[in-house]
Amino acid sequence: MTHTRSVVLLAGLALSSSVALQVIVDPLDEAKNGSPRPMAVNDVAFLTTTACHPSLYGAGVTNRICFTDFLTVKTLDGGVLNRFQVRGCPVNTEIELGYCRDGVCPTTSAYEVVIYSEPWSALSNVPYITEIVQGPSEPAPRADM
Repeated sequence: MTHTRSVVLLAGLALSSSVALQVIVDPLDEAKNGSPRPMAVNDVAFLTTTACHPSLYGAGVTNRICFTDFLTVKTLDGGVLNRFQVRGCPVNTEIELGYCRDGVCPTTSAYEVVIYSEPWSALSNVPYITEIVQGPSEPAPRADM
């Protein structure tokens, strides 16, 4: 009787542990490899901080932009590859990178900014910034509106 009770308790513990583990792991997998989601404050901070350093840009990155609007982020490959969808415009100087200052953008376009990041090694780089062609560009938002 004691042996049967132990087996039943052990089986119940294993089942409840696997259910609890699934509840813990599945949301993390969805967050790490899920569909695009709105950017949180920490996403915007990470994007603007990394994109302000052209030394982190890959050799093939020719677009230099500032951001007027932060749309979505999709995190892939276990959290090391981030695809940011933003609106912005091209800039000519490094000082203009990051968040756009008033009057910098007469019009804006959609861009995808990809950042590869290994938090455990403090490695971050921007392999590419691509303009998303989707019709005519929009007038930039004005601060006085």
